[in-house]
Amino acid sequence: MKKIKAVSLYEMERLIRSVRFYVLLSYSFIGSLISIRMRNVMHFIEKKYVSSYILEGVYIGFPIIIMILAMDLISCEYENRHAELIFSKPLRKMEFVLGKICATIILFMLNVALSAIFILSYMYFICFETQDLITLFSTFISIVWGSIIPLSITVLINALLINTVGTFAASLIAWYILDLAVTLINPSNILYNWLPNVAYRQILADKHATAALTPIIYIVVACLIAVYMLRKRDIH
Repeated sequence: MKKIKAVSLYEMERLIRSVRFYVLLSYSFIGSLISIRMRNVMHFIEKKYVSSYILEGVYIGFPIIIMILAMDLISCEYENRHAELIFSKPLRKMEFVLGKICATIILFMLNVALSAIFILSYMYFICFETQDLITLFSTFISIVWGSIIPLSITVLINALLINTVGTFAASLIAWYILDLAVTLINPSNILYNWLPNVAYRQILADKHATAALTPIIYIVVACLIAVYMLRKRDIH
């Protein structure tokens, strides 16, 4: 656990120093404000749980956000030639991968949390209810939990390619190909609810029980394959 924590702290420090982290933070605030304006808050005053609707509107593109955060999760160490130094230490590949994943999820949670706080602060003066806070928290959990699915795809592709730009491009292409596959598979098919795109939508909508298990399966498979690829890769 100590080594996983050390890797997580190292990764968080690296990401916080990157430009893209602050771009995503800016998106959280600007996107929240735009979402509030575009959805015309006054229209929702007679409806409950306005804040959660707005938060879902801001993070409707959260697969892309998590892909941006994780696109160099493993490849950065090879591109910066830090891999040899890192793996020369008594650090297991699984501890390395898990530490990196934990850091990415924590920073994504921070991003979503700041957006939720901003929305809640704004809505407090308009149509705030106590139940709205509970619903907003539930939406926050759904967004973070659902993000594990596109994160798993990005981790897997990054471990295979060891290329930052290639990973982001391939992750986007894979996500939209899977989105297309949704239209080709019959909803009654047992595989339908396990498709990543279907699962993350169902997590947000809280519609299907199997969707809650999907992120665990995806992240475990991604971790195992990433560790396997790291063990097979020669470090020079």
